[in-house]
Amino acid sequence: MKPITLLVALSILTLTLLNAKNQDYDSYVIAGDSCFNIGCYQEAIDNYKEALDGVLRKLGTENTEVAAIYDKLGETYKTTGIYQDALDNYEQGLEIRRKVLGENNSLVAENHMNLGTFYFDLGDYNMALDHFSKAQDIKARLLGVNHPDVGWVYNLMGCVYLELKDSTSSRTYLDKAIATMGETNPNSASVYNNLGMNYKTFNQSQKADESFRQALNIYKTVLGKVPSSRSNILIMLYTYIGHVHFELEEYQQALAGYQKAMVLQVGLTGTKHLDVAEFYRCIGNVYAESGNHTESLTSYGKALDILIDILGQDNPKVGRVYSAMGSQAMEIGDRERALGYFEKSIKIFEQSRGRIESESLKASYTETVAERYEEIIDLLVKMDRVEEAFQYLERSKSKALKDALDERYEIDLGAGTLASKIEESKVLANKVDNLESQLNTEKQKPDSLRNQTKLENLSHQLQEAKTQYFKVAAQIQADPDYAFSVRVHPTEIGKLRDELPEGQKLVMIYSGEKELYLFCVHSQGYEVRSVPVRRDSLTVLINRCRYLCGARYAEYLARKGMLFGWSWSDDGTKFYKEEVAPLKSILLELYSYLIEPLENEFSTAEVITFIPSGQLYYLPWGALADVKDRNDEPVFLSERYNWHVMTSTELLDCIYRRADNKELLNTLALVGNPAGADPDLPSAEEEVSSIKAAYPSAVVLTGEDATESGVTSIIPNSQVLHLATHCRLNAESPWESYIHLAETDTTDGRWTVEEIYAQSWDRIQLVTLSACETAVGSDRPGLGLENMAKAFSIAMEGPPSIIATLWPVADESTKEFMVAFYEELKDNPKSEALRKAQAELINSEKYSHPFFWAPFILIGEWR
Repeated sequence: MKPITLLVALSILTLTLLNAKNQDYDSYVIAGDSCFNIGCYQEAIDNYKEALDGVLRKLGTENTEVAAIYDKLGETYKTTGIYQDALDNYEQGLEIRRKVLGENNSLVAENHMNLGTFYFDLGDYNMALDHFSKAQDIKARLLGVNHPDVGWVYNLMGCVYLELKDSTSSRTYLDKAIATMGETNPNSASVYNNLGMNYKTFNQSQKADESFRQALNIYKTVLGKVPSSRSNILIMLYTYIGHVHFELEEYQQALAGYQKAMVLQVGLTGTKHLDVAEFYRCIGNVYAESGNHTESLTSYGKALDILIDILGQDNPKVGRVYSAMGSQAMEIGDRERALGYFEKSIKIFEQSRGRIESESLKASYTETVAERYEEIIDLLVKMDRVEEAFQYLERSKSKALKDALDERYEIDLGAGTLASKIEESKVLANKVDNLESQLNTEKQKPDSLRNQTKLENLSHQLQEAKTQYFKVAAQIQADPDYAFSVRVHPTEIGKLRDELPEGQKLVMIYSGEKELYLFCVHSQGYEVRSVPVRRDSLTVLINRCRYLCGARYAEYLARKGMLFGWSWSDDGTKFYKEEVAPLKSILLELYSYLIEPLENEFSTAEVITFIPSGQLYYLPWGALADVKDRNDEPVFLSERYNWHVMTSTELLDCIYRRADNKELLNTLALVGNPAGADPDLPSAEEEVSSIKAAYPSAVVLTGEDATESGVTSIIPNSQVLHLATHCRLNAESPWESYIHLAETDTTDGRWTVEEIYAQSWDRIQLVTLSACETAVGSDRPGLGLENMAKAFSIAMEGPPSIIATLWPVADESTKEFMVAFYEELKDNPKSEALRKAQAELINSEKYSHPFFWAPFILIGEWR
């Protein structure tokens, strides 16, 4: 069969349209389908849009034919990598079908399938699971639970759980899929393939091999029944055969499968088609895995030429191929060439992500971009180009506190996809500015001319405007990778070195897939260390550390009477072997990875600033230990060094700017055990009373007095706000997180994130969140507004200091810790006061276990 050329195809389409009466929308749909099939995607989009205009005029908005065209537009945009437009069109189609057909309709189920596949391809597995689950429910009601179509949805859900690393759930759904579809159903081959991937992922090689070969047998059986005239089906089968052989590491057979499929594809569509580019990419993967890196680069290059010709230079699919080519250039030792490919890949991903409006899409897209940064950071470290690696590391991190927080009323976010929010924020910022000006003018008038009613009205309007402004601004800045959608100003090591005070050591930590990178910057220079520990291994260690230090395990130890009076000495008992030794071992191992490589630098440090990434945000840094100086007794980080945590080097600008305005911290607002606390917190009340004994001028609010209005009224005159109460975090809906205060007739006792933003924080230098898990958010640590510490951080425009907690804390020991901290704060910087308070509990008879003292972390200003 001769390839259909673009010119011939377009001629056919033109004749079709000219012959159509009144240019009916059906003709445009046919034209769009034809263009899509031969790879003319922009022409397909143009025709679908013409069809959409026609059908809307003829049938109105609420019609399933309109929904069908939205689906076609969605599929075309997804194919070309224009993800936001794809999502918008898919959702439009779903909304129409829901209105017209109701929830329980097969077409609605198909819409959910489309959206599920879309989110799956983009890496947002929770959203994918949600849509697949809805599709499964509808199909089961309409067709019965044992229908093959329901089995296919089970298959897709199994794939999602596999990506979520939930082996058990994945196999459960894949087994249900096979049971529902039957062994002889051709689609069961795909299920067996996915089952093989499951076994392979979780290191069950024999079962993986058996599953892959079962899939292969089914594909080959079906292949023998397909007539040669059915090119599309043959292409699909040869492609799947190539995939299965690839997973079995049978690369010659995989190559043969892909090549047969590509020959048929070229005969059907010609060479300039996305499917042909995909075959070249698959062939490149085969050569890469079989060690033929030169041939791999050649195949990737052919795929790249087609993709650029069809999609343009800045398409994310082009970025993926550049990334693959960078990896192959690395394999042949051409580092400069690899660097060029990686730089192009990152540039494309940053630009394409900037065109996405959906927060969900941005979050999932971030994971893909992170992989690109990891590659280039690893390469630059190997090339000894440390400053550039450091800059890319800073670019890869979240910048939730961007320039908009430093320049409160001059948000300059560029002209990206957040345009509407940006405009709204600017209008509100101007409104706030004008109201403040009017208020100040009125306040400066002599008493005889001052209008008290006008003052009250202006104050009320200003407060409302601030609330609206900060909500909008926070929505903009709460994006998990804010810089990607705006602009990137990577921190330069030279600039950092000039600004860092003598004695401060700044350590940025990045956990790559295969190695851990430690970048240490100080006023004299910088150091970089790579540690051969995989990210997944480090994550396991961190999670285990948090468990053994945290509340659940502490409850277990307390029930056995072994929590209080904890001892690290090896007394040869079963308890030491089973309970003490495992925790000690983990703390020592983490220290060896994260601290020991830079011990020489730390020996002269006055303070260490940790800027972590990933799960390292949730690490109890002060509990990391070694035993070199104490004959097997652990020496903890908090016994040796002053330390604190920051989310980004960008916070340093704000901290340095405030350095000249430092005052002695002697004006405290102490809030403890508000009425309605559940459970009651009697030690919190004692906590604030004890702190007041050391600071007689402190204002104390407890019980019924600890209301929202009471707290907000004392903040403007305070330097320190201490909150000894419950904190309720809602990672699913961060805006609903709140600090518990006493309820009144006009307030609900929930001081929410939104209300925190609206408060004035000009004088506050320290917020202490003496509550449970105030520093812990979702499973994407450090990248959102899912924690109360971040809420205060944004509200205070990059605060001097916040003390927060990593796990639920004990009432009585927290009182002891806080009293010690504030006593030390009289004569010491905040980091030193925190260190000494932790050391006091470390060396106490009752509270030496890390559960009591390790959860407290200092975020922000350390002085």
